[in-house]
Amino acid sequence: MSLVNMMEDKIKATVNEVLSVRDDRFLLTKYMEDIVAFVLNRVPPRYITSGRGLIHNEIEFSINSQLQTDIRLCVNDAIRTLTSRREPEKNASLMSDYVGKHYYFPYVIGEVLEESTFSIIPDVEVKLFYNNSPVSMIDPSWANPYITCNATKGFYIFWPDFLKEEMDTAGDNIFRISFRHKKFFKKELSFSMRALDNINMNRSLVVPLALLKIDDETS
Repeated sequence: MSLVNMMEDKIKATVNEVLSVRDDRFLLTKYMEDIVAFVLNRVPPRYITSGRGLIHNEIEFSINSQLQTDIRLCVNDAIRTLTSRREPEKNASLMSDYVGKHYYFPYVIGEVLEESTFSIIPDVEVKLFYNNSPVSMIDPSWANPYITCNATKGFYIFWPDFLKEEMDTAGDNIFRISFRHKKFFKKELSFSMRALDNINMNRSLVVPLALLKIDDETS
């Protein structure tokens, strides 16, 4: 087996996944190779030379939620960067979700686990609210609600959109997260965020750990 950087296939798959849910995916297709190259230059390579190495790295990648998140963030950054640099007048409306905005929120990252064993709970519905309504995400490839799985180790992540008609540009904006699972008691937590006047891909807000209690009546 020749020397292979397994990250190339993972990045291509992520790019295809991100583009598949965007309304502008047909326009962005022409940037496919540039987006992949952009991300490859920012993600450490993982070279393999054998079938055993391939299996080992596949398993490691499947449970490395941080690496998967980093790749997705880089893909979104690549789209924003490349389309703003090339044909700016033609792409002004194409990237309005990013470039045309004046305020942004950081990424919201948290973790939900079972309270007594601190074990992972798959299929928890994690939903982000503002003013009792689910918050739209800045990019359609980001989900709200987010459904947890074993691969993400109980972590979830949101990138909420800034709604200029409803949200405060100078003060705190209060958000609420709900956690629902058919075998656990419902849980909620609140936190505040201030809007940013520029996109900072390295900035995130970490919310407190959520511990869910088993509902014995449903077990």
